[in-house]
Amino acid sequence: MSFRVVVGLVVGAICLAPACSKKPEVTVVAPQPVLIAKNRNEPVIFNDEKFFVTFDYRSSEQAYDVAVRRASRPLRKRPADLEDAARVASSTLTHYACYGSTKAKTVGTEGTLNGRGTWTGRLRCT
Repeated sequence: MSFRVVVGLVVGAICLAPACSKKPEVTVVAPQPVLIAKNRNEPVIFNDEKFFVTFDYRSSEQAYDVAVRRASRPLRKRPADLEDAARVASSTLTHYACYGSTKAKTVGTEGTLNGRGTWTGRLRCT
């Protein structure tokens, strides 16, 4: 009885050996990030305040134009408001547009505040 089992295992191993020696040809294709090219609006809660973030991709500059406004009251030229707006813009763009391990960073100047209390800046996924 054990002789049959041994013979069966040897025959099985011989039959499978050619199949095991061939390596399968597998091509791994990493997904490319999809750029959000159209205008997008997202509500964001930051420090218990609601903000609205709008971003639009500019292919000529490979960067996003981002606008941040606070829902409850206009942003002011206080350092805390400007810093909050920049952090909201960077965090929101990183979440929605910068795939993988990249982060959104400001390009050029830190951003500006218009007369209506909306912070605008240009950010790029790095």
